[in-house]
Amino acid sequence: MRIESLDVPFRGHRTLIVGSVELALQRFSLLESSSAYKGKNILVIQEGQEVALGHPLIFRKRWDCTFRVKDSFDMQLLATYVSNAPKPSRVFWLTVGNSGDIPRALWSRWNHEISLIGCSEVGSIGGCEWERILFPLGYAVEKVERVLHGRGSGIVALLKDLKEHWTELLDAKAAVAWVSSTNSIHWYDPAENVYDAPLYTKEEAAAVLQSLASWIRG
Repeated sequence: MRIESLDVPFRGHRTLIVGSVELALQRFSLLESSSAYKGKNILVIQEGQEVALGHPLIFRKRWDCTFRVKDSFDMQLLATYVSNAPKPSRVFWLTVGNSGDIPRALWSRWNHEISLIGCSEVGSIGGCEWERILFPLGYAVEKVERVLHGRGSGIVALLKDLKEHWTELLDAKAAVAWVSSTNSIHWYDPAENVYDAPLYTKEEAAAVLQSLASWIRG
């Protein structure tokens, strides 16, 4: 089995990051730099999750707008904002806990000037036809299989080969990604362009999360 390195554009595409908020923010920062920091950064928090368990790096970053979504009305507000926001726009869709769902009626209207980064710490985010799926270094191969299962013909054989060479990839400190257009698995260096925003101290994190919890309760 030969796994080629990942060499695909992310701007204007739908990318799912599984199992790592840090990796998702890293990819998001790369989208910003490729757009010369123009346009809007939009954070979407999937309602129905324990948001207080989210990674403090999420709240350290500056967002132009933050949405909590839990029903069709919220989705419509989000759709209106994104369609009217200065382009290029970048949407960071965060789910914490159980996997969320992005309605087709929402993402299918977004053109190449809108990039979507989905972030789930436990698995896939349903409803969206993801064009790339990235896994962090050391992510359990059994979890990779669960996320990629059923994605295109031949995926079973690819996953079987991947499992046989998993140790070699770990030894090389290579993470894996899946690309829908070719239904192929690639390796990439997760340490490249590492997101370098500083973490909160324990006191800062407690204050921010307490404030967020109060905001969620309304």
